[in-house]
Amino acid sequence: MRRGVSALSDSAKEKSQDFWKKVRPVSLKEQEISFITTQDSVREWESSIEFLERKDSIINHTDIWDVTLSGMQFINRKKGTNYYLGSLLQSIRPFQVGGYRQALVGSFSKKWTKANRLDVGGEINYGFRNRSIKGFADVSYTFQPKHFGSFSVRGGDDFAMLNQYESIQGTFSRSNYLQKLFYGIGGSYELLNGVMLSGDIDYATFRSIGQIELAPWSDRFFGELNIPEGFRGYQQLVADVLLTIIPFQKYEMTQHEKLLLGSKWPSFNIRYKKGIKPLGSSDVNYDFLELNVRQEIPLSTLGESKFELFTGSFLNDREIRIADNKFFRGSDRFFFSDPLRSFQYLGPTLNTTNTYFQGHYLHQFNGALMNKIPLIKKLKLTSLAGAGGLLLDDNNYCHTEIYAGLSKTFRIRTQLFKVTAVYVSSENSETGFDGGVKVGLYFYNSFTKKWSY
Repeated sequence: MRRGVSALSDSAKEKSQDFWKKVRPVSLKEQEISFITTQDSVREWESSIEFLERKDSIINHTDIWDVTLSGMQFINRKKGTNYYLGSLLQSIRPFQVGGYRQALVGSFSKKWTKANRLDVGGEINYGFRNRSIKGFADVSYTFQPKHFGSFSVRGGDDFAMLNQYESIQGTFSRSNYLQKLFYGIGGSYELLNGVMLSGDIDYATFRSIGQIELAPWSDRFFGELNIPEGFRGYQQLVADVLLTIIPFQKYEMTQHEKLLLGSKWPSFNIRYKKGIKPLGSSDVNYDFLELNVRQEIPLSTLGESKFELFTGSFLNDREIRIADNKFFRGSDRFFFSDPLRSFQYLGPTLNTTNTYFQGHYLHQFNGALMNKIPLIKKLKLTSLAGAGGLLLDDNNYCHTEIYAGLSKTFRIRTQLFKVTAVYVSSENSETGFDGGVKVGLYFYNSFTKKWSY
């Protein structure tokens, strides 16, 4: 195998030892041959049916936390299949538009011997108050694994959010929802090592939820925030192109696919969206450009740093609807939200069609500080600190904040949780200084193998 260099020929593993003796200018030493033989035996064991069945049995074991939080996974590496069924947290939805909705969430994937892959995912949900069925599906097929070449089709009829990442109150309030009937196609391909191009074309019809019977409790709880956005229905045809560049990306090329090993450099993402009119009776005409830079930086015993930077603007906003604005998540009163995607003292949700700059930085010390304090280190606390900033052309708006706090990881049976308490200090060009303590609680997702941040 080769790392970070040219591709491996499909026939390389089929060559005899006599062939390699002829083409290699220098023969391998006995120690090198022994090392390669050991590697091959380990690789052979890890690809054996017995090993795969043992590994699958660990993943396929289902406990109460899989049922309630993470979801249930059933994998068979021998057949290349993977089934996923959503958890109760994903399927039971008491606070949806029109009251309680029951959902069924799941996915299926099949990987063939030459690494071609089929992925199917989606959900169907039913609302009892309005007796309505909603849902969506997405199907993608990877046809060129060595270049991540894939295409996809999707469609659905569901409730959509004006702002996909809202505050807790904004997420449940009906003013953030509309009805969306959509279908689209997409594809992606790695042009060069570390240069990925993907594109999507989606057609959608949007309607207000004003005619839907809402649950009585929502009016009492949300008040004026529960008033649905009133607008005439409209259609939109949107093209979305994303270019991702990861300099000096390391990889390992196997017989049939390319495995990414990461890079010490940031990931640069350039997104261009075009609202196309008048094709398909589309009512939107805009051009949107955004640059995103992100990176995770391991610092050995000092912990890990992460940062996210965004800047963008609508180059053309002749005909743009509210759902296509750029949104910035409003803050919750006491909840510490994801510090790499949101602000803690921004106030109500903001949106703009003008130029903006958004930046977030987070450092997790992972015990580098707390473990050096006698007695305190027995509590197994970890510390974190970070900062964020938002600049908008609108009224020269400026918001900055810094924070620092402690985290504690704990386990309930097999499920890992983490509670975080931080003090946040912010300065806003419109509201002035603010600050206070925020608390966050999140869990380790055993399906994605990641924390939220």
